[in-house]
Amino acid sequence: MKLSEVIAILEEKPNKTFISDKDTPNEITAQSNNTVISFRYTQDNNEFVRAIFIDRDWQEVKQPVTFTEAIKALEKESSVYCEVDQRLYLYKAPKHEFHEILGTNGAGISIGEILYGKWYID
Repeated sequence: MKLSEVIAILEEKPNKTFISDKDTPNEITAQSNNTVISFRYTQDNNEFVRAIFIDRDWQEVKQPVTFTEAIKALEKESSVYCEVDQRLYLYKAPKHEFHEILGTNGAGISIGEILYGKWYID
C-alpha cells in the first residue's frame, strides 16, 4: 500500500495503525488521533516522531517554466500565467494556433513579460 492510501485511510478511520518495513532498521509506524497523523521511526537508537495536521490547508507550489514551455503548454490548451512586477497576467489557449495570444485583460503578451516574467503552467 502506498503512503497516499495510508493517509486517506487514516483520515477516515483514525484508530488504525500501519507499519512499513516491519522488523528492519527502516521500520516506520503511522497512526492518527483525529487531528494529527504521526509517523514514528527509530534511527541510531533514537525514536523520532513526525506529525502532519489533517485539517491543515495546502497549496501547490508551482515551479516556473521557460517562456517557450509556457507557449507550448498553450498549444495543448492549458492556461498559463506570468508574474512580473508583482502582477499576474493570465493567458488561455487561443482557438487556433495562428491567433494572437491575449490575456484575460484583453492585452497581448508584452516584451517585459517575455524578458523578465516568471511563467507558470496552470
